[in-house]
Amino acid sequence: MTDGLVLFAVAVIVGSALPQTNSAAKVSVVVTAKALAQIDLLIASSSDIALADLAVCPGRSSYEMATTPIRLDALSGEPVVVVRAMGIGECAELMLAVRFELKDIFGRHVSVFQHDFGEVRLTADSPEARMRLSLDPLRRGV
Repeated sequence: MTDGLVLFAVAVIVGSALPQTNSAAKVSVVVTAKALAQIDLLIASSSDIALADLAVCPGRSSYEMATTPIRLDALSGEPVVVVRAMGIGECAELMLAVRFELKDIFGRHVSVFQHDFGEVRLTADSPEARMRLSLDPLRRGV
């Protein structure tokens, strides 16, 4: 149940699905949500991640995100994960997951919830991807 759960840490797990030739390209990831049906909240944000670094490191790398602790029951809707590419000239295909660390309001129980988005494709014409994140697993119990 989301009642009393506090989001206190977020990490993005990203890897390259294709060899990257975008040496100067970077991506950033933010997680947003609405509170009181109209207020946009920035829940978590990453610093810029160089695509060239992903090409050097096989597999996926985890990047901690700057996170604003928030009670999940304060959210009015499902969070949105936004991936933006800067300086991209060619297609970039990324493997993307987001990991949330949650605790109850007393800090006694810590849970981890990870959502794997699979492949995310970014291009110069379409440098942004927006994906909704369902809180259904949290409502059923993490």
